[in-house]
Amino acid sequence: MVQPQQSHRPPLRSVLEAYANITTATYTAKAGERVIGVNRAGAVTVTLPSAEVRKGRIYTVKDESGAAASNNITVATEGSETIDGSATDVISVNYESKSYYSDGTNWFILPASPNTQLTLATTVSTQAHGDSAAAGSASTASKGDHKHAMPAAGAPTYEVPGLSLGTSNVEGTGNSIRSGATILAFDATDPSTQAHGDAATAGSATVAARRDHKHAMPASGGPTVIHKPSDETVNNSATLQNDDDFSFAIGANETWIVYMSLRMSMWSAADIDMTWTLPSGGDMSMSATMGIIVPGSFVDGDEVTTPGTELFLDAASDTGHWAIVRATLRNGATGGTAQFQWAQNSAQANNLTIKQDSYIIAIKE
Repeated sequence: MVQPQQSHRPPLRSVLEAYANITTATYTAKAGERVIGVNRAGAVTVTLPSAEVRKGRIYTVKDESGAAASNNITVATEGSETIDGSATDVISVNYESKSYYSDGTNWFILPASPNTQLTLATTVSTQAHGDSAAAGSASTASKGDHKHAMPAAGAPTYEVPGLSLGTSNVEGTGNSIRSGATILAFDATDPSTQAHGDAATAGSATVAARRDHKHAMPASGGPTVIHKPSDETVNNSATLQNDDDFSFAIGANETWIVYMSLRMSMWSAADIDMTWTLPSGGDMSMSATMGIIVPGSFVDGDEVTTPGTELFLDAASDTGHWAIVRATLRNGATGGTAQFQWAQNSAQANNLTIKQDSYIIAIKE
C-alpha cells in the first residue's frame, strides 16, 4: 500500500518568529528573528545578543514609525562586541533600515538598499535676493526637479539718506551737508584733551572735525630724562648738598619711579652719602648697588625710606666707581621739587666727583 506523501512545512510559529514588532523602549533580539520592525513614538534601543554572534548571522532593523530622525533607534551589543568598530550604531533617518551581520566575533553593517538610502524633502525654502550661499544641514535630499520660490518682483528699495544738502558754504548744524568745497558739517567745539595712555576710539559724534584740528596735549607725560653735562665735585664736606642737575617738579599726590646711573670718582676714606628730598608730607624708598669700574667687588646700600635720610655707599678703593640707584618718590598734598642730594660720608681733602654723562630717568605713575 502506497503511503501518502507527508508535508514538511515549517511550523507557523517559526515563520512568525522571523519578524518582531517593537513598541517598547528597549528590546533584545531573539534567536529566531530576522527582521525587527520598530514602531514607537520615542527613542528605542535594540540589543544584538551575544549568543547569536556566529558567522553569517544577520539581523535587519527597520524604522517603521517614520520618526527615527527625532526618535533615534540605537543598536547596541550585549557584550564586548563592536558594530563596525564602535560600541553602538544609530538609525536617525526616517524609515531607514540597516542590516547587521556577524563574523563570529563582532557585528558589521550591510549597506542599505539603493531605494532606501535617501529620504526626499517635499518643499524647499524661498531663496531671497542677496542670500548667501550655504552648504545646508538637512539629512534629506531635494528631488531632482525641485524649484526654489522666488521673491516677488519690485522696484529697488533705497535707504533714506541720514544727511541733507545745504545751500550755503557756512557752518552746518546737526546732520546737514553743505555745498562747495566743504562737504560735511563741522563741529565748532574744540577737540578734547588727549592724555598719554588714552585708548584709541572711533568716535560717535555726528559731525566732522576740521582737517587742521588740534587736540590739547597734557601738561606733561612720558619719562623725564636728565643728563649731567659736566663733572660736579665736592671736597672736604660731609654736608648734603643739592645736585646741580638732578631735580624735577613733582605735583601734589604724585608718585614717581626714578632710575639713576652714576659715574663717580671717590676715595675709600670718604665714601658717599646720597638722598632725595621732597615737599612736606612726602615719603620714599631708595636703594643702590655700587661697583668698581675696573672689575672688582660690588656693594649694596641699605634701603632708606625717609626723604633727606642718607643712603651710604662704601667705596671699595681709591678709583672710579659706578652706582645704580633705584627710588620710588611719593609726594604728599603739596607740589614742589624732588631734589637729589649727596656728600662725602667722611669729610676728606680728596675730591668726590659725580661725573659727566651720569643720568636719571624719572617716570610718573
